[in-house]
This record gives sequence, C-alpha cells and structure tokens, in this order.
Amino acid sequence: MNSYVRVRAVGRENIPESGPFILAPNHASHLDSPAVLTAVGGKRRVWIAGAEDYFFNNALKRLVFGRLLDTIPFDRRADGILGLRRCAEALARGDGLLLFPEGTRSTNGLLQPFKTGVALLALARQAPIIPVYIDRAYDLWPKGQRFARPGRITVVFGKPIPPPASDDADTHETLLALTRRVQEAVTALAGGVSGE
Repeated sequence: MNSYVRVRAVGRENIPESGPFILAPNHASHLDSPAVLTAVGGKRRVWIAGAEDYFFNNALKRLVFGRLLDTIPFDRRADGILGLRRCAEALARGDGLLLFPEGTRSTNGLLQPFKTGVALLALARQAPIIPVYIDRAYDLWPKGQRFARPGRITVVFGKPIPPPASDDADTHETLLALTRRVQEAVTALAGGVSGE
C-alpha cells in the first residue's frame, strides 16, 4: 500500500503486545482497512469485520477477503448477532479485531454516530478498545468515487480504553457510556491530527 498511498502510523505503541484488543476507527473510505493494517505493521494478527453483502458476494471475494485477508463476514441487513459471535471468536483466540463502530462508510467524510457493537464485544471478552482516527482516506477515495487517488493517510492509535469489569457491565447504560467514551476518544484524535 505504501507505494501509491503512503501510510503514516502514530501511536503504534498503544497496541497491546498480547491478548485480545479491538481497533475502533472512523470509517470513510475503502482505504480504511488496508491503511489500519499497514499501520499495525504485522505486529499482531488482526481480523477485519467486513460487510457480507459486499466482501463475500462472489467466489473470488470470498477467497481473497475470507481466506487471505482474515475478514469476518458481517451481515449488515440482519441483527448482526452472527457477525458479533464470529468477532467474539477471534477475540477469544487472543487476536485483534478491526470493527468500524459507525457500521458503514460515511458519505461525507464526517464522523457518524457509533453503534454499540464494539462496546458489547469489549465487555463480553474484556478486551481493551483502541480508538483509531484515519485522516485523509476520504479525500483520496470517498464513497462513490471509482478509484483512489495517490496521497498520504495518517492512522492515529489512541490510548487503550479498558472495559469495565464484567460484573459492572450488565446494564444498557454501561454499554451506551462505553460507546460514547470511544466516540469521544476518536473525535479527540481527529482534533489532534487536524491541529498538526
């Protein structure tokens, strides 16, 4: 990826050396997943939650994304329970998971409201959440544009957010509070990049 689209990683030291973790970035481009994986740099195995109707809709995509790129099919049109179970299995193995809390790409590059799936998985598996901000991916390849333009993307990894202990996590309010905390952390990372 670094020849056509260059990726700069900031805060890579915030990725845990061992144990499960969830990367929770903003989502504005098809460049987001490859940019984050490039920024991780092979330091850890990271599974990607990907839209089943897009990344698994033919045999070639199933091979490339499912077998070669460690992508977990996530059915956006259903309730998401099966996708969340598959994601929980990756975390149970001690791997990392890349899950976009917005659920889909932004159509205008702006942050959308976060869904609770990231918080739910973090609470269920007691996995820390790493807030991530991806800067300039939307500028290079927005939704609806046929091809990406060359340029540079910055991926910023924030400090891990530990989930509350599982005995404190039984309430819907806890789920919403953790989701809010993650969205605020990603928003703060965005402000830091634009202020550089």
